[in-house]
Amino acid sequence: MSKVYEVKVCKGCRSPFLQNRWLYDKKNKDLLIKSFEAITNKKIINLKELFELINTKKKKFDYLLEWNEENKIDDKKTVKKHTSKIKIVFDYCTVCSRLKSGYYEGILQIRNTKNNLFDNVIDTIYNAVDSTNGVFITKIDEIKDGVDIYLGSNKFLRA
Repeated sequence: MSKVYEVKVCKGCRSPFLQNRWLYDKKNKDLLIKSFEAITNKKIINLKELFELINTKKKKFDYLLEWNEENKIDDKKTVKKHTSKIKIVFDYCTVCSRLKSGYYEGILQIRNTKNNLFDNVIDTIYNAVDSTNGVFITKIDEIKDGVDIYLGSNKFLRA
């Protein structure tokens, strides 16, 4: 068996930690493969199993993983099978840590609940937050004639 590789992953959003930063992307599978390639310094194919392990909520942290290394020498493609021990270290990324602690940078105040467009505005905000990496809603306060939405990004509020 080859050496033990360590992969750091966020407990909340399952983003990998690579080159001293958290990588936020909807395509986590590609990021995990890139992360593992950076750790092993090898071109990797067939890492579906690692992605599935990380996305489960299992408490086990050490895995035996079979993976394939692809090499090209003189236009000849070779695939070498490996078995490695993967240690998955779970931690919270910056965004999830802030969300968990109740951190917010700004409050979006929406008023006039009697307006026919009020629900559409709220839906649009939820969709925008959901599709933007690094932006989250900490809490929502319903008040007499509207809502206060506490957001984790002032930059998002100004946009």
